[in-house]
Parts: sequence; C-alpha cells; structure tokens
Amino acid sequence: MPATTIGMGLGLLLGAWVVGYRTSLADLAVLGALTGLVLGVAQAIALPRRTRMRWVWAAAVALLWALGWTATTLGGIAVDEQFTIFGAYGAVTFSALSGLLLHRLLPPRHSPDRADPDRAPHTPTQATP
Repeated sequence: MPATTIGMGLGLLLGAWVVGYRTSLADLAVLGALTGLVLGVAQAIALPRRTRMRWVWAAAVALLWALGWTATTLGGIAVDEQFTIFGAYGAVTFSALSGLLLHRLLPPRHSPDRADPDRAPHTPTQATP
C-alpha cells in the first residue's frame, strides 16, 4: 500500500478524532488541515529530491484540504453524512490550487523534442573532404 494512502487514512483518523466526528464548518476545516498535514508529509517524502521547497508542499496540502472542506460545506453539500472526502466543490478547489503550486515546485522536465534552455543550440557541422 502506498505511503500516501496510509498517510491519508491516518490523517483522516486523526482529524476525525480531534473534532469528535462533528461536521460544522470549523470542525471540517480542522479535519481537513490535519488530514492534509499527514498526507502532505507523506507526499513530500515521495516527491523527487530535487523538488524545490518540497516541505512547502506538506504545509500547503494542509491548507488546501481545509479549503476543500470549506468549499464543500459552503457549497451546500450534506456534510453531516460524514463523507471521508470533500465533494466536487472541494475537489475543484483543491485540484486547481494544488496544480498551480506543483507547477511552481516541481523541477522542470526536459523532453527530447524540446530545446534545453541551458544548452547552446545544436548546429550541424559540415563534413570536410
């Protein structure tokens, strides 16, 4: 089982226990922050070592999970049914913001069809007789 799956499960268990399984806006924001913190740490460990400020990711996931639960609650989703993950409003909020953050944090990828900005352009040499 991947570490991130375990991290999410442990974070959800911790968050639900801390808030006493209550579903008010404040309780779900705390639940999300705690779930996100444990999950974010697991994901930060799994990110490539050369990822810039990968521990920023761990802290950001805590905030983004809290925002996900906030958006879900404010969107009128029946959170009193005690879902284990936020709804579509929260998913869109989390996905959009985390995608932007990952774009900033992950090291650039160089594909063979894209020029490397750190290298001089390749110019073919002429063969001499």
